[in-house]
Order: sequence, then C-alpha cells, then structure tokens
Amino acid sequence: MGKIFSPPEELIRPEIVSGQDINEYFKRADEYVQSIRDWAKENSDCPEAGESIRFQIADGYASYIILMLEPKVVLIHVDVGDAYQFEWVHRLTAKDIREQIQKEKALAELFSKKEK
Repeated sequence: MGKIFSPPEELIRPEIVSGQDINEYFKRADEYVQSIRDWAKENSDCPEAGESIRFQIADGYASYIILMLEPKVVLIHVDVGDAYQFEWVHRLTAKDIREQIQKEKALAELFSKKEK
C-alpha cells in the first residue's frame, strides 16, 4: 500500500480571493505545483520524482506528484482547484504509476502534434 501526503507546509498553497481575476489564481496554482515538483526532485533520488499523474474524477482531475516508487510508493496530493482525490490511489504499484506516466506523456505528445 502506498502512502499519500499533503505538500510540505513551507510551500504556500494559493487561495481563491473574492473579486480576484481567476487567471491570476491559475497562474499562482501552476507556480505552486511547480514548487511541489521541484521539492520532490530535491528530496528524492527516485528517477520519476517530480513527475505528475492524474485521474479523471467528476468534472476534473485528482492530481499527484511522485516522490518515491521504491521500496514503497509515496505520492504528494496536489491540493489546488477542486483538489479531488482518487479513491484507489493508495493501491497503485510502481508499475501502475510508470504506465500512467507513459500514457499521459503519449497523450500530451499526440495533442501537441495536433496543435502545430
């Protein structure tokens, strides 16, 4: 069984402020997610550290950043936007996560080619 953690406390999660331009929130949320990725890379020797995976939930996604895959799966929950959580994320194996990374990279490549 894998472990799921919240992001480190020193990384400040952006809040939605009433009357604020929502695009400003999205910009700060992207910076926050990048800071989680950077933190994971700095604090792990796992080759996949800092990679993200996500799962469709309702009208959004449950997102996670990889910290470790061996000897035990350790993920960081990305708590921005709707902050959905995937019900079975704690049951994912290192193999499952590596496959998910490859699927997401393949989809990103496919759609980047369509935009050109």
